[in-house]
Amino acid sequence: MKKCAAIGAMVTWMCLVSSAPGVIATIEAVGAAWDHPSGGFPHYIEFTTATSPYGNQAQRQFRWGDPYTAAGKSWLGFTGVAAPSLAVGADTPFPIGQLVHVNRPLVVPSACQAVELALDVAFVDGPTAALILQLTINETIGRGTRPKTDDFITLDGTQGPALIWIAGTQYAFEVAGFGTRPGNITDAIRTPEDGQSTTTVWGILTIVPEPATCLLLGLGSLVLLRRRGFTLPSH
Repeated sequence: MKKCAAIGAMVTWMCLVSSAPGVIATIEAVGAAWDHPSGGFPHYIEFTTATSPYGNQAQRQFRWGDPYTAAGKSWLGFTGVAAPSLAVGADTPFPIGQLVHVNRPLVVPSACQAVELALDVAFVDGPTAALILQLTINETIGRGTRPKTDDFITLDGTQGPALIWIAGTQYAFEVAGFGTRPGNITDAIRTPEDGQSTTTVWGILTIVPEPATCLLLGLGSLVLLRRRGFTLPSH
């Protein structure tokens, strides 16, 4: 079993090596839309557009809840990067937009628990990659005589990855998470009561190894192991 594990590990490693950074792409445009909110009171839910100083300046907003104060509803806003944007490489996180969370005191039963964010990321001379982010909203109780508590927005998953072809190479496009820089990407953002959080949404392109390439690498690793004295266990 140890010899089989060693063979499997070597094949996996060689396939990963074959997916080293190669073709560079450029983001042409990023579109976004909020959809499928769950929980709360439907008549307090709004979908709006506002102007943002970031990126393409078109901030798509999702607002929810019965306000407990004159400050208004809680909301999320997404703005895509400016187009055309930076060139990107494989296996390296790159910004695709900005996410803003505004946390307001709400009447508790009116708070939403989840929402989806649909993203369309178009690449120059390439296809458009479509992903749906599933976000959980943890709206805590922090009003009146209660102590103020932070709220959380969590990336629970995506409907993906999106498989796309760029210059003859197949890539898997995914959202890596949130963070102010590539070195601190996480799956959640934390916002104080009556506060605001702003973070970057990061994407990543990973080269998909061709099945034939992995097969050839696997056969080559078997030959290498046999030459070094390894034998497969008999059953």
